Amino acid sequence: MVTLFIGPLGGGKVPNNGASIKNFYLYNRLKQYIETIVCIDTEQWRKRPWVIIKLLGRILIHRKCQIIISTSNTSAYRLINLINKINSKALVFYWVIGGSLGTDLVKGKWPYAKYRSLKRIIVEGTSMQRDLNKLGLDNCLFIPNFKNFDKEIVRKHNENQDIVRFVFLSRIVPYKGSEVILEAVKYLNDRGYNEQFEIDFYGPFEPGYKQEFCAKANSCGNVSYKGFIDLRKFDNYTILSEYDFMLFPTYWESEGCPGIILDAYYAGIPIIATDWNLNSDYVLEGVTGMLVQGKNPVQLALKMKAVLDHEIDVKSMKKNALAQFSNYKVENVLSKENLERVGIKLNN
Repeated sequence: MVTLFIGPLGGGKVPNNGASIKNFYLYNRLKQYIETIVCIDTEQWRKRPWVIIKLLGRILIHRKCQIIISTSNTSAYRLINLINKINSKALVFYWVIGGSLGTDLVKGKWPYAKYRSLKRIIVEGTSMQRDLNKLGLDNCLFIPNFKNFDKEIVRKHNENQDIVRFVFLSRIVPYKGSEVILEAVKYLNDRGYNEQFEIDFYGPFEPGYKQEFCAKANSCGNVSYKGFIDLRKFDNYTILSEYDFMLFPTYWESEGCPGIILDAYYAGIPIIATDWNLNSDYVLEGVTGMLVQGKNPVQLALKMKAVLDHEIDVKSMKKNALAQFSNYKVENVLSKENLERVGIKLNN
């Protein structure tokens, strides 16, 4: 049986967003167990119209196939409708990207009855699974997010005990929390903490935002932009491990379990994140990190202040964070047994 894998994988470039990075690992893992698998990379498909032609052709040619959809909720809904119309014999699996599907269906954004035809809906948070179950969608299965943590890395620690080092690693755009962080920095700097901490930002900028962000960051004095860091190169985790805390005050509507939470655990650093969508399924309050309200720079600043005032046992949190990463290793999460639980037909 032919397997079609549909979703963004970078469009021939280095994957630089959560969806394409996740799909990179998922697709490469599936290839180990499925002999005949065809990838249809939908990254920026509007600029690559031939992708749609390939997608339609494959769905029409391979009548009895299994299709794994791993893309945004809107794109997935359109694909589910399309497949139902032109190839109802296909076994369709929806590997959900992001954390808003349950909320969207409860609000009636899409008719949830359409999802009953799916062989399986794979979600990355238990809270989303509960939401979907309440709608009568019993074809859901929780599989946590994952990454390829198959190499031992050199982990270092911040040698300068007088400076606490925070890091942000994601797309640099307001709804991922960049503005919230900058406002928290101003709150702390205004109260005399400016020489006690620094924050480094890594990640690609949202188009048109770089100049505005850099102007605000430069005015802080203890905020720096460090460029893009490719964590497919394992040596870069050593760089990440030198920080004391990850900051992730996202309020992005479609946020699921961000891969950077797993990256933080692999590097052995705790995280301060918003209690948003699925974050609370992964960040253990007071154990591997701390949770704050969305769009609340003062609350974020107060959590940071607790670290600066040595009210938080950072060493213990680092140990706890490091102990978590094995739960999200791709070979553990996407084991043959788990893929069989999903219902995907494997060749070996």
